Amino acid sequence: IILFFLFNFQGKGTQSTRLTERYKICQLSTGDLLRQAAHDQSSSEGQRIRKTMEAGGLVDDDIVLSLIDKNLNKPECKNGFLFDGFPRTINQGEKLEELLESKQKRLDAVIEYAVCISI
Repeated sequence: IILFFLFNFQGKGTQSTRLTERYKICQLSTGDLLRQAAHDQSSSEGQRIRKTMEAGGLVDDDIVLSLIDKNLNKPECKNGFLFDGFPRTINQGEKLEELLESKQKRLDAVIEYAVCISI
């Protein structure tokens, strides 16, 4: 299980792809998961997510954790997973730790890239 921290436009997608291919793990991007859920107009959760995102707000931590939890059990995640854009808050980090413990999983690495963008 890998957490990957990088600001936008610093190669996060490129590095994530390399890591997931090399270690045969899935990538769980909270942005992608939220956008997918927001398109589901049949669920109240999807409707809440869409409203919050359209208003420019942050989706509730419990909803984000629920999406993460649902996706951890996908067959493509059986070898592990890389979190992209998660956790964003201390609360999310604590809840992630609880979730992983409940599934008898552990965090293997946290990667933070610092890229100098000044000229």
